[in-house]
Amino acid sequence: MTDISTRIANLSPAKQALLKLQMQQQKGLISFVSSFHKGTSFTSDNNSNKLSALELSSAYLQFQKWSKKSDNNHLLRIEKHLVHKDYEQNVLIARIEKLYDDVIVGEVTQDISHPFFYEHPKDHVPGLYILEVTRQFVTALSHLHYKVPLSTSFILNEMHTKFHQFAETSQPLFVATKISGKVYTDDRIMKMNGDVLLIQNGEVIAEVKGNFQIFEANSYQKIRSNHFS
Repeated sequence: MTDISTRIANLSPAKQALLKLQMQQQKGLISFVSSFHKGTSFTSDNNSNKLSALELSSAYLQFQKWSKKSDNNHLLRIEKHLVHKDYEQNVLIARIEKLYDDVIVGEVTQDISHPFFYEHPKDHVPGLYILEVTRQFVTALSHLHYKVPLSTSFILNEMHTKFHQFAETSQPLFVATKISGKVYTDDRIMKMNGDVLLIQNGEVIAEVKGNFQIFEANSYQKIRSNHFS
């Protein structure tokens, strides 16, 4: 029986290169998943919020696919109304995709010309940029995947952030979350928790955990009126 090294040697140079690439991707995938489950990256106090090996694998493969299309010279942005913005330049999310129920990933728009976040040159992605990315990501996924009307108001109750390392401005940056703690009223979601990961080059850059409530316009106005009464 021919051993595997001989079989590889008999392949054409193009097929050998493709096989090498596939092996590198598998090695990267194994490293990415194992780093999470060893606790060296994101760990959650609630295991139901923690991404499974299958979910992590799917996220990794999606990020690899998006990385090949990323181009800082041609920035992508989702529609501005999905993140409650009036100006397109203030949209910091490039794309969003649902992988499984409550597991959603996205790509960050790396806009180093933004007049607020980059009002002077920086050699890394600012922390405030990452926090705004997180807020926009959860807002957009609520509209896209949980049928939250665009007319609703979002009230952020709390947000906890842990930065692990710098995020580079010249490389693709991604987000992933597993939504939990959903509360419904009359089949409409009114509250949820989001444990969001910022990921670059297969490593966790930051963890942002928070929860927020969603109010219809009349309910929000009632809350505001009571506040000033």
